[in-house]
Amino acid sequence: MRKTVFTLFILLTCMATRADIGEFSFGAQTAYGTRDKVMGIGLNAKYNFSHHTRINLLADYYFKKNDVWGSEFALEWNYHVHLGDNLRLYPLLGIGMRNYHSHYDTLIGKESDVEGYFIGNGGVGIDYLIGDHLMLNSEIKYQRFFSEDVGQVMFMIGVSYRL
Repeated sequence: MRKTVFTLFILLTCMATRADIGEFSFGAQTAYGTRDKVMGIGLNAKYNFSHHTRINLLADYYFKKNDVWGSEFALEWNYHVHLGDNLRLYPLLGIGMRNYHSHYDTLIGKESDVEGYFIGNGGVGIDYLIGDHLMLNSEIKYQRFFSEDVGQVMFMIGVSYRL
């Protein structure tokens, strides 16, 4: 698992160029979910196919609460609606995987457990461009856990860098 996370981290940080047609940006975000009630931090990489269409690759880590911590990997599609030179509103749709990790003591020693869930995301976000290189973004989305038939509302605030 550590090798996978490290490889994804390297890939995300290598994708740092301007976020216009056919180009990349990368950034960091904080997230909060209403079901788990825990904060998370993460990285994102964005690739723009056109002035309106973009994909967003996310990797998040959720802090430990009650001896359980989480990780999430997702791919989202965004459609930009330009509200001015520096402001973009976008609906988003995505799919991903959420994992819950735990360690506990047993009679024979420490045990580990990982539970994985496929998720679907849908919501709305906004980007505010600060100059040529910095972009502030915020999202609110509904996240559906397919195998458990439950969901949660997610809030995200982040910053992205473009060259």
